[in-house]
Amino acid sequence: ESFPVFLAEEYLAQVDPQCRNCVLQAMDNRGAQFRGHRVPFDDLAAGTFRIGDWSPHPAQHIAAWDVLTGAVPASRFTNKLVLVGQGSDAARDQDFTPLFRVRGPDGRRERMAGTEIHAAAIATLLDGHAIGEVPMRLRWIIDLLLLAGAAWIFTRVRLRIAFGLAALLLLAVYAAAQVLFTGFHLWFPYLGTLLGIAAALPCGVAWQYVKANLLRSETERQRAQLMELFSRYVDPEVARNIWLRRDEVSLEGDERLATVLFSDIRNFTGITAGQP
Repeated sequence: ESFPVFLAEEYLAQVDPQCRNCVLQAMDNRGAQFRGHRVPFDDLAAGTFRIGDWSPHPAQHIAAWDVLTGAVPASRFTNKLVLVGQGSDAARDQDFTPLFRVRGPDGRRERMAGTEIHAAAIATLLDGHAIGEVPMRLRWIIDLLLLAGAAWIFTRVRLRIAFGLAALLLLAVYAAAQVLFTGFHLWFPYLGTLLGIAAALPCGVAWQYVKANLLRSETERQRAQLMELFSRYVDPEVARNIWLRRDEVSLEGDERLATVLFSDIRNFTGITAGQP
């Protein structure tokens, strides 16, 4: 068993001899149990887990000189788990951890000593903050739903609105992943999801471009047919106005009140024939 697991078990055996479940016990092929908390495996073959209690100082630092000179009383270490080590660069015991993203006041990346890493691992076991991972099947379902939603947005909504909705969707995925990590100690690898949503953008733009061209071609074909039909019976300008106001044309019946006048002109046939 690893050094942090051994120290955590020994520490609980000393401070609470009656403690139950104070030994790391395997539950299934996905995790173990310690102190009533589930410890998800990161690597089943190696039996490792992800540390969830990262901070620049996972344990309180006390200088050895202060202990030797009596500046720190021995009672301060009662019922405490004490790790003895050093963190100087001289021993090359400075390692990169997830905290490397944080820059110190001098601009350098944050590194941690091996003793601090062990302290973070022990705190993770004692507090039950080991990081699990969202199951692969559930991740596939979530990715498919999100990609389907992104595809619908880019193919059904105007591009200006689609860009805004896509930005909100990306932000929502990132926020949800952070909530899962900080609140439920679950890691959701969201980078692939974000890339998939971003890749849906050019596909959606291409689809709307093709759709617009197809619609334009169909419109031009209908216009040519209508103009050819009307130009046989009415003035071309009238036909053009009919086309421009085609949305106002209704083929359905319209009930209206009207007055019809029947009239005749005496001797109309003779008049039209040029007879007096």
